[in-house]
Amino acid sequence: MPIIEGFRYGIPCVAFKDLDAIDDLYDEKAMVLVEERSDKVLSEGILNIVKNHWDRDYIKKYSKKFSLKNMANNYINFYNEIEFI
Repeated sequence: MPIIEGFRYGIPCVAFKDLDAIDDLYDEKAMVLVEERSDKVLSEGILNIVKNHWDRDYIKKYSKKFSLKNMANNYINFYNEIEFI
């Protein structure tokens, strides 16, 4: 949730590439992924965020993909598509 909360304010995110949620959350215009879990690599990712220009309006719009309403609708659609045994 902290990643999405940051997006709501137009703030880009640095995240570890191996997080389970990355497949759902990743957008190159809103995130920097770091490959390795080390202080050095994480600090490089943070510097990348600080040094580059980010389109805050784009990030805010992107965050709407993760609204509670959209997430609830996605769950409902998922459950409607699966067959129960």
